[in-house]
Amino acid sequence: MQLAPLSHQRRLLKDGTGMEFADGFSALELRSVQWACARSSFDRAGVPGGLPAGQSMFINKWLTFTAAASLELVAGVVYAFSLYSPTLKENLNISQTQLQGLATAIGAGGFFAFIPGLLYDANIDAYPKLAPRLIGGTGVSAHVLGYSILWLQATERISLHYWQLIAICLLASNSIVWLDTSLLATNIRNFPFEKGTIAGILKGFLGLSASICTTIYIGLFKPDQQSFLLFLALFPAALALLSLPFVNQVPFEEQSQSPAMHKGFTPARRFLVAYAVLGSLVVWQLSSSLLRAVAPSSQGVDFGVMCVTLLILAGLLLVPYRAGGILSQPIEEKHHSPDGTPADRPGTVSAGSETGDVRPLLQDERSQSGGLTPEERSSRAAQTAADSADVKGFSRRKGGRSGGVEADGDGSQVTLPSLTLGQSLQSCNYWLLWLSLVIGMGAGGTYLSNLSQLAQSRGGTEDSQDIYISLFTTNNCLGRILAGWASERALHQYGCPRTLFLVGHLVLTSAIYACTAAAPLQALWAISLIGGLAFGASGPSWLP
Repeated sequence: MQLAPLSHQRRLLKDGTGMEFADGFSALELRSVQWACARSSFDRAGVPGGLPAGQSMFINKWLTFTAAASLELVAGVVYAFSLYSPTLKENLNISQTQLQGLATAIGAGGFFAFIPGLLYDANIDAYPKLAPRLIGGTGVSAHVLGYSILWLQATERISLHYWQLIAICLLASNSIVWLDTSLLATNIRNFPFEKGTIAGILKGFLGLSASICTTIYIGLFKPDQQSFLLFLALFPAALALLSLPFVNQVPFEEQSQSPAMHKGFTPARRFLVAYAVLGSLVVWQLSSSLLRAVAPSSQGVDFGVMCVTLLILAGLLLVPYRAGGILSQPIEEKHHSPDGTPADRPGTVSAGSETGDVRPLLQDERSQSGGLTPEERSSRAAQTAADSADVKGFSRRKGGRSGGVEADGDGSQVTLPSLTLGQSLQSCNYWLLWLSLVIGMGAGGTYLSNLSQLAQSRGGTEDSQDIYISLFTTNNCLGRILAGWASERALHQYGCPRTLFLVGHLVLTSAIYACTAAAPLQALWAISLIGGLAFGASGPSWLP
């Protein structure tokens, strides 16, 4: 692809798709090049309208994002194991060691995310609508099958060997990565310039899922753990039937992303709505859990708390408000020349050229805006600085894949290598990160899975673990958000690598769980709060 000469062009960059563009463009200009290249490749393949064959109707990106956020709320139910582990131990007549084996299997299933990841990458370009739904649906199906069998075993309707229960727990917990991979990857592809925001919001809802499940258990089922286990088996399937049809990758820039079509509802404001819902849930869940920890509540109060939680969740419906309807509407890129014949929009790829002739982008931006002064261009550049940073995160690597570019503390750029799976397995850095995460997250998962037994060993009642689970999982969400924000700020402003936050996570994890050995029952709520923060902080800390 040949670029028009620009006065501020310094060098060529090449991203992971093979597209070349000039360093120094504004984010709006670079975004125009990327979407133009995608449309041009479709046009050269003979597909009218710049869309993949047979894929002319797509669901609005904001509806896809809202559906994904709601589905993430059921993707983390594996963290609610302690809520129903007492009934499993009693009805199966197993020891604490055997129960811990089931808890380990429930957590280990999430370590096989590479399988849905490989399938997603192999099919998403050819089937942008079908692939996310099939992969997510596969995860939901595995979840229903696994938890239904656990419910049948807990109610003594069937009798399985212990090793069979281990396999069922692995199946049930592996479902989370199929659903999470489908939702996260699809939305990052839909919003490539807001991938950090997308990951933070969706992972935040995933972290809150067990806390919300705990609220539902307290409000509707407590102390009937068997009925709650059946609810965990069936409710995700019902939600998936409603939400998965709205999940798809949209391979073009739609009108809701165009500044001319915002009508006051900019993407930043829509993401702010999602953050407001997430933050309100964190505050509400923490407040209600702490109140239950210091004072007993009635069944009516617990039911009211659950209703308020669901009402806050309904705020997600405001995200796609006035976003252009259910179907995605592409931005019209064709203009007409003075003689009335269609002409390619300046700054886009000419469909008739095999190499993709690109017209000047700066000229296009000025002409559409009616002429921008230097001050106006500076203001626009400031508004799109975050997007530009994402786009500039690629550099040309001769004979290989591209690597990311990160800002060092002095403002210089450092190239980050992009390795294949095989190359990563041969890297010492990979195994250091893997060992750190296994130890740190393994400690948090072990604490969470054994909260019921920890509470009882310190004089708590059999069903007192729900408060500690809610505190832990709510702060799990808060830890993900705070660690992501702090590590991003430290990296780009001071050149501080995110792995230093991983060291802090490990130190805090070691200290807090060392205190657990001698902590009284009253200290478990504080340990759960701090432990949840440390557990959630591990997620963003290992990113490059």
